Amino acid sequence: SIIDMKNRKPVTPSQSVENARKAMMNRNKKRGWDPNLKYYCIIGAFVLIMIMAVFYLKNPKQSLLTKKIIDQDEFLVHNSQNQHFTVGPNEQFKGMTMSEARRFFSIGISPAQNLPSCEPIKDVAIPENYDFRFDELRKDCVDEPRMTGNCTAGHVLAVLSTI
Repeated sequence: SIIDMKNRKPVTPSQSVENARKAMMNRNKKRGWDPNLKYYCIIGAFVLIMIMAVFYLKNPKQSLLTKKIIDQDEFLVHNSQNQHFTVGPNEQFKGMTMSEARRFFSIGISPAQNLPSCEPIKDVAIPENYDFRFDELRKDCVDEPRMTGNCTAGHVLAVLSTI
């Protein structure tokens, strides 16, 4: 005789077959969605929004335009990875903010003039030496030469900006 392990009673072979058929039917039943799934999704979305809010409040609210271009941490991370070369800041961009860089790189050859125009001095003889820095009306017409290390391109760009 066969013993039902759950109830500890003897079972006939026909009952055993019937129990096996019921077990197979229960196993093959398609289960639907969890009725609480909607609530789980809402709670999960709420937790995600709260985590994002904490990260947003934890980080300083610095505008991208006022952010410095050179981030020393990026150099430290790269140099600590034992690469076959090291990186460092470019002197030309030291202390420059994103808004200054945007202005610096927007100067180019284009149909529309993107530099402020300076009116020429009329009826004045051309002096032998002239320094725009000391002329109050025209001091914004020329960019300052930038430190470029061994390259003199900063002086060339400053001269070309007057043309």
